[in-house]
Amino acid sequence: MTIITIKRANVLYFLEVFRTLVIRAIADFNKSRSYYKTVQEMYKLPPSLLRDVGLSRSNIRSKVYENTYGGRQEQP
Repeated sequence: MTIITIKRANVLYFLEVFRTLVIRAIADFNKSRSYYKTVQEMYKLPPSLLRDVGLSRSNIRSKVYENTYGGRQEQP
């Protein structure tokens, strides 16, 4: 009986870990998709509108990254 209980507990733990990994992967995918869609939309805006909101084409990616991921983008 003890062996069956331990195996069941291991399976339940594995399923919980797997569930957590899947949820994180979906969240990361949604964030990256949001990032790329936002960057594409921002590049479609005219320069005058970008200036009005205090942006230029050169800093669109970094500002969208900060907004999406909550931090600064690492420079290579």
